[in-house]
Amino acid sequence: LLKSKRQQHHQRIAEVLETQFPETAATTPELLAQHFTEANLPERAVPYWERAGLLCRDRSANTEAIGHFTRGLQLLESFDDSPEKDKQELRLQLPLGTAYLSTKGYAAPEGGPIFARARVLAERIGEKPQLFAVMWGNWAWHVVRGDFRLCMELAAEAMQLAEELNDPGITMEALFMPGLTLLYRGDFVGARVHCERAITEFDNRELCAIWTAYTGQNSGVTHRCYLALALWHLGLPDQALAMSREAIARAREVQHPFSLCYALHHAGWLFQHCRLGAECEAVGTEEIQIASEHCFALWSVTGTLYRAAGLLQQGRASEALPELRQGITAYIASGAELALPFYLSLLAEALQQSGLQDESLSTIAEALRYADKNEDLFQTAELHRQRGELLLALAPDRATEAESCFQTSLNIARQQHSQAWQLRTTTSLARL
Repeated sequence: LLKSKRQQHHQRIAEVLETQFPETAATTPELLAQHFTEANLPERAVPYWERAGLLCRDRSANTEAIGHFTRGLQLLESFDDSPEKDKQELRLQLPLGTAYLSTKGYAAPEGGPIFARARVLAERIGEKPQLFAVMWGNWAWHVVRGDFRLCMELAAEAMQLAEELNDPGITMEALFMPGLTLLYRGDFVGARVHCERAITEFDNRELCAIWTAYTGQNSGVTHRCYLALALWHLGLPDQALAMSREAIARAREVQHPFSLCYALHHAGWLFQHCRLGAECEAVGTEEIQIASEHCFALWSVTGTLYRAAGLLQQGRASEALPELRQGITAYIASGAELALPFYLSLLAEALQQSGLQDESLSTIAEALRYADKNEDLFQTAELHRQRGELLLALAPDRATEAESCFQTSLNIARQQHSQAWQLRTTTSLARL
């Protein structure tokens, strides 16, 4: 067919579907989007690409969502500049950024430019909730890349906007930003204060569900994950485990696979700290399964790390070591540096159990460099304790140097109010 005739047919098909088959238009908008695109009617195609992307996002089909949002943005490039074009672009850029965070990980290189562009649009024509959503996405991208100094500023900016808007749903989301950032910086008291306030004052299931569409994760789940970790550090392991179970239960109730992986990931972290090897292996394995089904690249990697951590706790270092090496390599390749000191401490423990003490020492040194570079300090006390134990294993005559490591660890743990690290290091010191 001639191109003009073919375009007429595409237009006719799309219009018939639109007027006579509204159910098809509602459930498979990508069909109409494709026909309007082939009919060279981009102004009619773009809204359907947006709808198609949102439907895919809502059922956690984020790879397909990325394709639909991207097609819409490509068509928008031919539009004349106008406020309406900017509004439409913002409606596509925001969920596109969130979809990339879900599929490729929070530190995906595509995310930064998308949220930067969305910020420009939101400040120009967006509403305040849209501006907050952009701020949240930009913070999430930077925090997983380890930019903690910047993230404290971004969190403060978001909290200020939340206070201005006086919106409980936005406040719930905003409190997560300083809560998480403070925990990684070793301020476990501050992390607890923010997460407890969110859960006590603003935990509304309907609002959490609404904001899940913007952030990609359910804040009723995520606040509980970080509160559990803060409680463990503050000497309340039973409460921490109970809170972690609540997070997993909430994620299953809301039937949001990404949030369930989030809860399992942090449960694995807590189980590792509690030395519950079988439980750590189990949640890591489930996390991998769900991540594979929904193409969550980051959760697939961290699931591997927690499965390996569980194996290590059960004395199966020979199985854990290659998985830890593989997982950390993939994690760094994704652009992520968040919690690298923790993951490297797991690798150091596996190396020590495998008799590779020299490599274990160098791994701890690398972990401490990352901690210092990013101010990712929650694992620092344990890293110094591990170094002391390694020095004793290598040469008992290095007891003075080991004792210095234990004292450094103890001082850091006291400053951070981490009862858990204080207990663990005091036990090492008492043995010495």
